[in-house]
Amino acid sequence: MAKVDVVVQELDQLQKELTDLVNTPSPDEGLLTARFNRLSSRIHINLSEWGLGQDANVFSGASYQNKVDDWRGNLNRHAKARGEILKALRDDMKAHPDHYEPRLAPDKSPTPVRKKIPLPVIAIVSDVLATRYSHSRIDHFMEAANIECDPPGGNKADKTRAWLRWANDHKDDPLATLGKVITELMEVNTSGYASDADLDPERAKVSKVLDDHGLSYLKGGYIVASGTTAVGKSLQDIINARDLSGLQTEFDRIYANVDSDPPSAVTASCALLESLFKTYIEGEKLSMPAEQSIKPLWKVIRADLKLDPAGLKDEDLRTVLTGLAAVVEGLGALRTHQGSAHGRGKPTYKLKPRHARLAAHAAFTLASFVLEAWSERNA
Repeated sequence: MAKVDVVVQELDQLQKELTDLVNTPSPDEGLLTARFNRLSSRIHINLSEWGLGQDANVFSGASYQNKVDDWRGNLNRHAKARGEILKALRDDMKAHPDHYEPRLAPDKSPTPVRKKIPLPVIAIVSDVLATRYSHSRIDHFMEAANIECDPPGGNKADKTRAWLRWANDHKDDPLATLGKVITELMEVNTSGYASDADLDPERAKVSKVLDDHGLSYLKGGYIVASGTTAVGKSLQDIINARDLSGLQTEFDRIYANVDSDPPSAVTASCALLESLFKTYIEGEKLSMPAEQSIKPLWKVIRADLKLDPAGLKDEDLRTVLTGLAAVVEGLGALRTHQGSAHGRGKPTYKLKPRHARLAAHAAFTLASFVLEAWSERNA
């Protein structure tokens, strides 16, 4: 079992990292914002793994005043709001250790499911990278993916094959490593040799071999099981367009845990909707409910977007909207009884990755619908 004094020390360190990041004299908005989002995601995951899932959701959903054309001020205010939540939690834990000790999760994290990179995928990726990029650029990709073995000898394709085989043998999550290796290939419209080169044929080759093995590439460097990506990609595009950092944190956490820790992925799926609902309520200047959990938040959204089934004459639409309410009810119940936010008492059944994907798909579908309805109404 994790100890309160250890968690308090970790919270002190996380607060310091947050303060140091905000005080970084960087004029680069994109870089600093990305670093802030990554640190926030790590803090959320740490809190959840300690058994403090509710506090993790409060941290990620911290509200702040967002001003137009003031990115640095917005970042500072956002960081301050999240820092105050961390400090309040830290001080309360130190003052009341007996209250928190039983709630803390065991130190040992779930054993990840190690899925190796299929050999045909290694072959195609190696050939594509060798065709498009220089030795030094491929070296950079491997370094960015934290492949720590000495550079192998041979030509570019042979080197890449050797590195990816090493990842299969030594990395906890080889597919995550592969995702980092091919991020630039799949997302950046330049080539190592010619900036105007068309990368679509190479991307198609990689996508096809991944699909042949039940895998897909998702923006951001994720390699996931096929079938999880369609609505996920749609939601990711909306998140990027609207710069919804709270949703991005939960989106990343879902994909980070769907195979290795399904309860945490379920918690993140529910937290994603809660974060979206709070963003909507703040953006539309509605009254925030006293209890900021998924069901009371959804009640506000449903009323404002006129999604109450009782108000519709069409029976088919009433059935669909009733299903949306059931998604909220089901995710909230599943998170409470089986997720990581409220500890894990005696389970009635063991959550598996397929259950986590079901929760994620349901959350993605509802989130996409709400965001599209919101955009359409304000167009």
